This record gives sequence, structure tokens and C-alpha cells, in this order.
Amino acid sequence: MINKDIKSTYDEHTYDSYSYGQTWIDYLYAVARLHGLAASDPYSSNILEIGCAMGGNIIGQAINHPNSNFIGIDLSSEQIAIGKRAIDGIGCTNIKLIEMDICNLVSEFKGKIEFDYIICHGIYSWVPDFVRSAILDSCKELLSKNGVAFISYNCYPGWKYVEPLRDFMRFSAVKSSGNVADLEPGLNAIKFQKAFYAKYMPNESSATHIKNLNLEYINHIQSYPKSYVAHEYMEICNQPFYFLDFVADANDHGLCYIADATYHFDPSFLPDGAISQYFKLSFDDYISANQAYDFLYSIRFRSSIITKAQNQNTLITSDEHKAEFIKDLHFKLTKPTPQLINSAKNTYIEPLAKALNDLFPATLSYDDVKA
Repeated sequence: MINKDIKSTYDEHTYDSYSYGQTWIDYLYAVARLHGLAASDPYSSNILEIGCAMGGNIIGQAINHPNSNFIGIDLSSEQIAIGKRAIDGIGCTNIKLIEMDICNLVSEFKGKIEFDYIICHGIYSWVPDFVRSAILDSCKELLSKNGVAFISYNCYPGWKYVEPLRDFMRFSAVKSSGNVADLEPGLNAIKFQKAFYAKYMPNESSATHIKNLNLEYINHIQSYPKSYVAHEYMEICNQPFYFLDFVADANDHGLCYIADATYHFDPSFLPDGAISQYFKLSFDDYISANQAYDFLYSIRFRSSIITKAQNQNTLITSDEHKAEFIKDLHFKLTKPTPQLINSAKNTYIEPLAKALNDLFPATLSYDDVKA
């Protein structure tokens, strides 16, 4: 029943369908190789996207990888229909979009096809427990031997600061129309809250901090497309997790964590020797160091890359061991950005930042980067 309710919200508010650089199979391949996993050549692979919407994230990849096979599944018939029309118009023959319940993936594909890459972006936190279990089961059962899965999700502690806004929006929707997912009353609630803050001058510093934090998040919410707000803040399910709990759930389903797609933390980045030393002694393994990083930086979103548990012993996490693989990599920006140039100004990486920015969308080899 709940899956039907979720389906109706996506049919009603069709999600804007984009390409996400952190999910590109070339990039997933590079991250996997950097961590010691002999992932499949992205130019001759089978790729599955779970929750593909209109296919915006994989249609471009299919065009760029004509010898690879792409399948996208989504619960929303409306979004699948839009994507199919786009594919027919383009004439791309190595991609197929299917209206399908995630819970049916294993029964549909097991024994028929193995996937070298599984992409699940913006789904895992927004579905109930049994669907999350089905996603992890699908990764375990359908990944090839050295297959790589990408799963993104909202995480704590960062999302703890945002949850009261979501709760207020949904509370106001129920009071207004009886429908907890009604978008307009939710938007009106934060509009009212912003107007209230214009008159509210707290006496305590902690209240001032909370007011300023809420205002920052409200301004972000009001800048987003309504389809995003409907599913991020008003959706039936939105369950953040601590990174440690996500890893434990993956382990329970025969999977293991490789790395995150969007950032890397090294204790040497910490302010001084004493702090760095404390960190290394207190959080002395790869997983706990990542979790501590989330606490330090109040991380609210992760894009985790996982593989089958049988590959655990082949993975490498130390920078010293990664060095032997890094020479094979090429580097590029996902987009040119003035912020990168500004932040690198007067530092030793300024020439590299400028070169990457000027060359976009071309790449630099490892030797070029080193030079």
C-alpha cells in the first residue's frame, strides 16, 4: 500500500531529471580502482539504475558508452513514459526504461543478467524499511563479481538540524488540508516562519543561533524547485542514517563499503598535530574515522560506494597503497567553477586549479597534475 502512495506522489510531482557527475560509471570505476577493486571496464558493462525517474542520469551515459547496456527502473509510470519518449526521439538503442517495483528486481533479473554498476541516487532514504532491504538485496544478488554499487542517502548528524523544518511543514499540511504531503501548506508554513523571524529578537545566544540556522535552511528550501521540495521535505518517507548504521546494514546483506563518491577525509587535514594524533588514536579504523568525520563536519548527505563482501580483503584504504593506482587516473572537474580558483588563490595548488578550470571538459593525466 505504501509503495502505491509513494508512486502517486512521484506521478503528481514528476522529479526534474538530471545527470549527476558523482554517479558517472567512469568515475565509479576510477574510485573503485583507486581503492584496489578491479572493477569492470565502463565501456563494456551492464548498468542498472534504481529509481531512474525520466532517465536523465543515464541517457547521456548510454550515449557516451554505446557498447554498454543500460537499464533503468522506476515506480512512476508517468516518469518512465516521459523517458521512453526521449529515448525514442534520440534513437539510443542500448538503454531500456522499465516501470517496476524495486522489490521485484531480484526475481526479475537474477540468473538472467549481472550488473557491473548499480546506481541508486536519491532513493534509499525516501523509501520504507522493506524497500531499503530490497535495494541492498538487489546489490548483493545482481552485482557481478567485482561489481560496484552507488547508494546516496540523507545522514546524521547534519539532518538533525533540518528535521524540525520538515516536521513543521508536514504538521501545517495536516492542519490545513488533512494531507501530510500537501506541498502548498508546507511552503506557506516556512514562509510564515520566515516572517515571524523578521519580528522575533531572541534574548539568548542559543535561540539566536537556531533562528539564524533555520533562516539559512528556509532560504535554501525556497530556492529549490517545487518537485524537489515535495519529495525531500513533504514525502511520506525521509529517513536519515548515521554512516555507521548504513555500513552495518550493508554488511548484513553481504556487502562492504569502499569509499564515498563526493569527498575524502584524511586526519592530516586536522588543524594541528595534537588534534590529529588524538583523532588517529581514538578512531583508528577506516569506518569509525569516516563516522567521526561526519560528527565533526555535521554531514547531512552521503554518496557511498559499496561492493560484495567477498571483495573486502582486496580493498585498500591507506593513501600510501592508493599511490600505486593513482598513476593510471586522469583528472577533470565536473564543471568549471570560480569558487575553486578563489579558494586555491595564493596556495600551492593554484596552478593546478587554474589548469583544470581552463581545460574543462578535457582531462589532465597524473603526470600533468604532478607537474
